[in-house]
Amino acid sequence: MTGMTNREPPESGTSRPRSEPEIIPPDRSGRGARPRIFMSVDDDNGGPRRVYIAQPGPFTIILALAVLALIAGIMLIVLLSVAVIWIPLVIFLIAAFVLSVTFRHYWWRFRAWLGR
Repeated sequence: MTGMTNREPPESGTSRPRSEPEIIPPDRSGRGARPRIFMSVDDDNGGPRRVYIAQPGPFTIILALAVLALIAGIMLIVLLSVAVIWIPLVIFLIAAFVLSVTFRHYWWRFRAWLGR
């Protein structure tokens, strides 16, 4: 085991590249201002289709935020409506409970008075 090294033996038929490949950053690709994302989607007809998805612009972002705000507003209105319906119902049930306890007390006193 002492004679083994970490070096690979030189291969006779292959050679390593003389220079490293140049890595071009995405912002210097030379394309348009907005990079596109390419996706390949298999179609039911047997052939692939190309789909290009562009980066959303300011109008798209504002429109998406407006739709989210509209949905949140509708949910808030529904929740407040439920609260407006349930608050009087809970108050009515509490008042009915208090009145039933009060009337039960008077009823027991009335029965005790009749029993004399």
